[in-house]
Amino acid sequence: SVFWMPFQWLEIDAYAKRSYRLPSFNDLYYSQMGNSSLVPEQAEQFGLDIRFSERKPSNYHLDVRISPYFNRVSNKIVAIPTSSQFRWTMLNIGLVDVTGLDTRAEAGINRGDWFLEGTLRYSLQQALDHSDTDSRTYGNQIPYIPLHSGGIGLEARYGYWSLCWDTSIS
Repeated sequence: SVFWMPFQWLEIDAYAKRSYRLPSFNDLYYSQMGNSSLVPEQAEQFGLDIRFSERKPSNYHLDVRISPYFNRVSNKIVAIPTSSQFRWTMLNIGLVDVTGLDTRAEAGINRGDWFLEGTLRYSLQQALDHSDTDSRTYGNQIPYIPLHSGGIGLEARYGYWSLCWDTSIS
């Protein structure tokens, strides 16, 4: 991981890592969906986080974050429906390349006892099956990983009272 702050309003963080995820007990043995032949998931992950920030001590703040990333995942663990929408099973997908971009913008303002804040989030995640070139699913988005997703959050505070609203869209 490398962190650099060239200006007070700009932060850049880059990382490269390897991770290893074991299937959970439920993934392996749960009566309706378990698959005892699952193997652990391994990933090589690379990413960049760029954050722009503007803060005034008592009036307002604005933060914008842009985070592109790439993950190469071997034996990706996924849940897939079987003969019915109510019966699922866990399985491994041999090789998945995930390219994505997460963005977030947050703005808030203070006026006396009042505080108002809004947040916008958007993610683009392309998770492609690169397991078997002869497979029908080769090069396609893997199931149940949305290509586009996002959300909106709003918060209003007065003294010790707070009202929040948050939604996600996929």
